Amino acid sequence: MAEASSELEGPDFEKGYETANVHDGDMLLGHAFGEAVLVARRGEQFFAIGATCTHYGGPLAKGLMVDCTVRCPWHHARFDLRTGEAIAAPALNNVACYGIEKRGERFFVTGKIEKKPERKPKSSPDSVVIIGAGAAGGAAAEMLRREGYEGPVSLIGADESLPYDRPNLSKDYLAGNAPEEWIPLRPPEFYREQKINAVTNTTVTSIDTKRKQIALSDGRSLGYGALLLATGADPVHLTIPGADLPHVCYLRTLADSRRVVEKAKSAKRAVVIGSSRTGSGVVVAGAQTGSGGRRKRFGSAGESFGNRNGKSGSRNARIQWCEISSRSNTCGDSRSICATRRRNEIGLRFSGCWSWRSPQHASC
Repeated sequence: MAEASSELEGPDFEKGYETANVHDGDMLLGHAFGEAVLVARRGEQFFAIGATCTHYGGPLAKGLMVDCTVRCPWHHARFDLRTGEAIAAPALNNVACYGIEKRGERFFVTGKIEKKPERKPKSSPDSVVIIGAGAAGGAAAEMLRREGYEGPVSLIGADESLPYDRPNLSKDYLAGNAPEEWIPLRPPEFYREQKINAVTNTTVTSIDTKRKQIALSDGRSLGYGALLLATGADPVHLTIPGADLPHVCYLRTLADSRRVVEKAKSAKRAVVIGSSRTGSGVVVAGAQTGSGGRRKRFGSAGESFGNRNGKSGSRNARIQWCEISSRSNTCGDSRSICATRRRNEIGLRFSGCWSWRSPQHASC
């Protein structure tokens, strides 16, 4: 993923800035104490917080100000301008909050301050069980604790890993630019400290809503006061002949990404089936890894997305864009795929096939 620039821009708020130059609803990027700072005005109130989103370094000054919050332009994380608190995923960590003083016709950023609101829910369930230990499930468990819920919280996931950042699986990690240590959203000790019972490698086999109980694949049962389903989605598996061949991969989990990385080391060509943002990310990452072979990307509904996000770099990445035919198939031993391009049917041989198609809801 892209990272924010480390160069400081805009006025030095330590030296002050003209109050009249920041109008109601305006946001201004500047810096103070060696860090990027965002100043925002709502009515007669001025706020100052860290200017860089804690998710992937998005520039909050280019985001959207709504009431007393700012939304990151990249992935829509939301921060409270009054406290710097991350109040909506995908950001999990707060940004710094700064004090502001008005002196005459100017305002000055005076230093970092701690504004951690104390919360206590008026009412709460006896316990909470979250089915699905992806980023959404993990964020929900964490938010329960931040909102003051003190009851038992269980996070049940079929994956072998604790909640991690899926977008990286088709981007930096796949391209070899991100170590595996970057993938988890939180270390194991975080869940212990927050008293979140994180259960991995386990699926939910049934839900008894009358008894408020779930059955787990390891034979255990677990009661709940409130149940949250956060299972996410799985790629839609191909139904064409040859889709079950050993060189055909699907990408959703960390284990899937590891498999693609391993196969890319020896693949001379690769076909990516899927025209979504994830498929495009795989194409770009794939062009940076493996043996440098020619990669071809296919999709039945992705030409417009490709025009915006991928085709401009196709020459350097050696990527060819095509559309899948309704008669497409992977032909066993020859490892070829049939597709249509400009109405002419073609056949292409390949060493690996990576698939990401429109998702369907994942099972429990």
